[in-house]
Amino acid sequence: MDGDEMARAVVTIPAALSSGASAGSSFRDLLLDSGYCLFSRAITVGMLEGALREHPEQVENWLAWSDNKRTDSGWYFRRRGLGGVEVGYFPFRADRPSISFSEKEIFRACAQFIKFEIDDIC
Repeated sequence: MDGDEMARAVVTIPAALSSGASAGSSFRDLLLDSGYCLFSRAITVGMLEGALREHPEQVENWLAWSDNKRTDSGWYFRRRGLGGVEVGYFPFRADRPSISFSEKEIFRACAQFIKFEIDDIC
């Protein structure tokens, strides 16, 4: 599997979990099965963004994934009340500042969130 194929596989993980297509598998299981953790440095935010542009419906799946996480710390991806989206870490840490994006940059924002999230899991 090349880097672009791996990026496409990664961006569909939340959809696979919510559809039940991966019954009995966790997010971590699907991430490990994708092979991403072995090649994480070769997969860029740009590659993930490209995969999201091919499958724009996946952005909403990642927003839902972020919103439904039940954890006391970690990365988040959310819409801002005044427009646009934000990627950040809860609770706040100086080494992981939040980043605001315009609505036009939603694919880039989602890709950045995915990269932060999955690199932490790996």
